[in-house]
Amino acid sequence: DELQNQGILVSLFIEPTIEAVEHSRLIGARAVEFHTGNFCRRIDEAPMTEDKIKICGNLATASKAAHERGLQSHFGHGLHYSNAAWLQLVPYAEEANIGHAVIARAIFCGLERAVRDMKNLINDPMLKPKPNSGPFSGPVSSPVSSPVSSPFSGS
Repeated sequence: DELQNQGILVSLFIEPTIEAVEHSRLIGARAVEFHTGNFCRRIDEAPMTEDKIKICGNLATASKAAHERGLQSHFGHGLHYSNAAWLQLVPYAEEANIGHAVIARAIFCGLERAVRDMKNLINDPMLKPKPNSGPFSGPVSSPVSSPVSSPFSGS
């Protein structure tokens, strides 16, 4: 309560389960950051788009549960340029923490482009994974550089 009273958003890093969301609400958190490590590993290993869409289901269910309990949904751990677009299938996503992949890419293309490309992956509807799009996941070409409005966009 002391942190909340000072205007500090209290967020807990949790597994994406309804039980963990409910515990977070009970102890007074206003946001949760879902640990996406297992999600990312499974997305990266899944051979078919249909499988990847199913994998998004657990994260989507947990995010919806957080929203229904008045909590913000944040995501982080293991997200990179080949799997971040799948967050577009998760409702109520408000924040993604993707530092490592962005900084690693920035070494080769610069920070501005690395950030812009990641924002496009998680915001641009043209890059949103679609059912029946074949055995290859996510965007095949380079992310476009057009500005897109979204909770993730920071604008």
